[in-house]
Amino acid sequence: MKRLLAIFLIFGVLLSLNACFKVHIDMPKTDGEWSRAATEAVPVTDYVVPTVPAEGTGVPDQPTAAIPEETAAQEQTLPQETAAPTAAPAAKTPDKMTNEELLSFFNQSLNRIKTERVGFKKSKLTSILDLQLSNSMANTLVGFVKGALLSETADETSVAKGEDGTGVFSPSGKPYVSALTPDDLTSIKCTANGGQYVIVIAVKGETNPEADGSLMSRAFDFMTVDDVVNLYAPKVGATVSRENIEVVFSDCTATLTVDASGRVSAYKTYVKGVMNMKNATIKKVVEINTDLAITLASTTDYSGFAY
Repeated sequence: MKRLLAIFLIFGVLLSLNACFKVHIDMPKTDGEWSRAATEAVPVTDYVVPTVPAEGTGVPDQPTAAIPEETAAQEQTLPQETAAPTAAPAAKTPDKMTNEELLSFFNQSLNRIKTERVGFKKSKLTSILDLQLSNSMANTLVGFVKGALLSETADETSVAKGEDGTGVFSPSGKPYVSALTPDDLTSIKCTANGGQYVIVIAVKGETNPEADGSLMSRAFDFMTVDDVVNLYAPKVGATVSRENIEVVFSDCTATLTVDASGRVSAYKTYVKGVMNMKNATIKKVVEINTDLAITLASTTDYSGFAY
């Protein structure tokens, strides 16, 4: 009786386990003995339903942790990384410039005198370096020719600051002082002297330059063939055909003293030209036919610049 009661109790426990854990029980049919086929128990765990991927992404949306407002504000105000400032290259001083840069600086500095109406003083002296006459009788006229062409006193002029010096500063009548190009020069050099720079240029020779468009017209006052016909020949009482006149320039230079900002303190030009007149007729008491070769040199100094 006790054994039967125990069997019923065991049977009740097994039924309860079967209901709770889905355990399959095979009841034995022989000898009243129990036999059971063991089956793997299915563990019971929490099951999370997967989220549906966002359309077109193929990847499930992942939950994002909320960022505290204070932290977000700090991230927005963080300074952006910027490139370190680069120092501007120091401007070249004239003595460090290339020849092309130096000539450009030379032109710009001088041209300010006219465009900004800078005041200045001008002193010009013209000399006869040589005088040759092919007719020996004409040698008696040497003194007369020299006196007729020039005096040995300098021609001095002043222009006040604010006045227009276009007609005084060479080349007279031009809006510029220098429009020289690298092709016009035989040399250019610069020497530092304290806070000043001395720039010296030498230009190529030129024969019969025109008043406009010639090398000489880009920087100097000079005599043309027309000047010889209309001015110089009449001064010495000579008559000469235009085709028998040749004017040759050589060894012409300009010297500029200027600071690094382009303010001029001194400027000097030197112009040398030879007037060749063939078969000229000079009337002085008697009429003499002769060839003349007159070498003139003009030195012009500019100073007292008032900016």
